[in-house]
Amino acid sequence: MKTKFLKLLFILMLMLSFSFLPFKAYAEDISTTDTIKGGFEIKVLVDGDSTPNADAEFEFTITKDGVAAVGTYSIDHASSLAIPSDGKIKLKANQIATLNDLPVGDYLVEETKLSESTYQTTSFSINGETAIEGLIANVKVSAITSNGGWNKNDSGLVKDREGYYTYTITSDLIDENGDIVVDCNPLAELMIETMQRNWLGTSDFKIKFINKTGTAISYKDYHFDTINWMPEGEIFTAPSTPTMEDIYGYGWGEVWKPITKSFKGVKAIGSLDTIGFDGYKIRLMSAPLRCINPAIISYFKSNLGKDSLTGNSDATASTITLKQMNAFPELIKQAFTFKNYEGVEINLEADEKRTYADFLCAFYDVDSLNDLTIAQKYNVLGTGYKGSPLMPYEGQSAITTYFSNISGIANKAIPHSDLNSGSLDYFKTWGFGDHYTGSDNDIYAYINNYYSLESDSEVLKMGYEYLYERCIRFTLDNSDYPISELTDNEETPLASVGGIKDYLDKNDDTNAHVFKAMNNGANINNGEAITLDNVAGYLVLPSTWNQHRRFDFGFNLTFKALEKVSKANVTFTNTYKASVGSIKVSNTVTGDLGDKNKDFSFKLTVDKPINGTYGDMTFVDGVTTFALKDNESKTAVNLPANLNYQIIENDNDGYTLTATRNSGTIIKNETIEATFVNHKASMPTIDGENNASGNAHSTNKTPHTGVDNSLWFSLMFASLLGLILVIIYSYNNRSKHSK
Repeated sequence: MKTKFLKLLFILMLMLSFSFLPFKAYAEDISTTDTIKGGFEIKVLVDGDSTPNADAEFEFTITKDGVAAVGTYSIDHASSLAIPSDGKIKLKANQIATLNDLPVGDYLVEETKLSESTYQTTSFSINGETAIEGLIANVKVSAITSNGGWNKNDSGLVKDREGYYTYTITSDLIDENGDIVVDCNPLAELMIETMQRNWLGTSDFKIKFINKTGTAISYKDYHFDTINWMPEGEIFTAPSTPTMEDIYGYGWGEVWKPITKSFKGVKAIGSLDTIGFDGYKIRLMSAPLRCINPAIISYFKSNLGKDSLTGNSDATASTITLKQMNAFPELIKQAFTFKNYEGVEINLEADEKRTYADFLCAFYDVDSLNDLTIAQKYNVLGTGYKGSPLMPYEGQSAITTYFSNISGIANKAIPHSDLNSGSLDYFKTWGFGDHYTGSDNDIYAYINNYYSLESDSEVLKMGYEYLYERCIRFTLDNSDYPISELTDNEETPLASVGGIKDYLDKNDDTNAHVFKAMNNGANINNGEAITLDNVAGYLVLPSTWNQHRRFDFGFNLTFKALEKVSKANVTFTNTYKASVGSIKVSNTVTGDLGDKNKDFSFKLTVDKPINGTYGDMTFVDGVTTFALKDNESKTAVNLPANLNYQIIENDNDGYTLTATRNSGTIIKNETIEATFVNHKASMPTIDGENNASGNAHSTNKTPHTGVDNSLWFSLMFASLLGLILVIIYSYNNRSKHSK
């Protein structure tokens, strides 16, 4: 008993010890899961010139292997319900039923035949293919995987137990063209953040792309971009009265104030009104600083500006003052002499249009900044001098003093009186002070160092392109396509260092590199993965980007699915045809005085406000008018059955009208023939033969009886005349006998 008790106690202690072990969440613990079943969609449409009641429901029966389907469904993405035990669901026109949790296989979807008198046919289309007439569709359900993407938690991407950042490619990511776009922007954002923390050190990453689509996939293409987490934002506009502001203990000028928003997590941080090589406005966070460089040092060695701009006796990277840099854009518009990059003294005449970019071209003896060598661009951006070895002046972004580097704060800091005199407006827009004493009322308001953002559009564009061409370096396999860790402060730097711009340009080297990393374009079968053990990034920057700068890039990879694995769909279309009839109206002109070229006017009215063209007649609110000459007719077709109609003829003065079927009801599938006979003659005639049989009556006229009225008057006159003659004859005879 004691032994059993000790064993139980030991087991209990062991269980308690495990319960206190720390728990580490790896990617597998939050990884994607496959949806082991599939589904499809049913949609119902109505078509034709008649439609059922809006609340009419259409019944469908879903079966698999002769048995009612088992799964769930929802209508128009409403709450999910279990499929009824008889497999029947009902839909209204234009509704969509989404069926889920179905075992893979073939399903029959049968629509119950409709009984309405206007119903004609049913057709169905599966997955958008050619429609087939019938009520029963055979739909194939494939396994659909979902919830793909990067393994991550609320903090961002998460490594698995082997140290990989994993992306699961699932079938719901396959688009209608069979393409799968793998969004690598979260990875790029993680990489650039790591690279900034690890400046001048290679940042290594392990990446895995797992195929769980249910079909083989293969690499198709890639796309890089310079915008990912850092959008362009609004364009910065310099104010006419700039101010500096104490933010985080620094003196921030106008252009720098929007940048501070990024420190608070606001991404719309603004851009300059300058378009970079990539077609985007250059973002403030990535714009270069204006640096003290060999060209600027050479200028101030010959044009020191002593007494007014500096108290120093020479111009070096560490002694050029804020007053000199602040005045520099206007100084170079004057006539001056200085030495170029080869140490040759040159003279420049005054030029009000001369820009900083023009000055740099003069220093390096080139026509355009695009003609600068890599080393010269590196020097312009504030680091080294190998681009101008005969003028060995180092550069830097920090402006270390206000007026003089003589010891004592009075020479290095900005006096309060100068800060508010208006002479530093340029600096108050484009610059910021490295330290702020706390109040503008202090004797020396801003303490060195000082920095100025670049404002020349050509230099901005050159520097921005250099950033992506030479500074942000990337590879999917550092052993196969190694990125350089060398700086560009060499007379002959490497032609390519693995910069992001190479991927943007899709040059031959990057195309071949990505293709090889993506399994050489070969199929990646379902369940297989592309494993990249040597993804690397490297950030090497000249000093122009060393103060409060942020960088951005993004990319995606596109794969092609061997088969299109997506949720099937079937669309049923029920066609209806309305009960309709027609009416034909004809006109005949008779008699020797009848004008066979005359237009007789007709108005046809129905008792419903129909609109539109029906054969030869166009109705507006149930009325149409038209004209007919002799032996002409017009026919209104497809009029709704059971409409009551009436036809009236106008403009027939002097004519005797005989009309048949000029009012009545439209009869389904029949054409009513309404006839109008207009007669006009010089002599009385018996024209009963022109009187049509049927329910003849005239419109707007006394109905014709079949005998002309003038004949009756002639007969009565002849009878009366005869009677008078008889009376006279009788009277004369009596007179003779009396004599």
